Amino acid sequence: MTIYKYPLTSNKIKYALPLGVKFLDIQVQRAIPCMWFEVDLSKDKEDRLFCLIPTGVEFDDTGMHYLGTFQEEETFVMHLYEEIRQ
Repeated sequence: MTIYKYPLTSNKIKYALPLGVKFLDIQVQRAIPCMWFEVDLSKDKEDRLFCLIPTGVEFDDTGMHYLGTFQEEETFVMHLYEEIRQ
């Protein structure tokens, strides 16, 4: 296993992650929100879609899984969700 960082450069982003990854955390590093996962690079990959939702914004949570919350620039509070394939 290896821990890898995946930056969130937009409010909706897709990554091809190895099967069976374990989400560890979301934090801001050098002004960029980043996700950390424990991964096994020998596994096949699958596309995963992540979304950032600001506090106070309505959204449809159907098929969404909450992963974490972080503060951005001490002004905004953002919430990380993953769209789960049905």
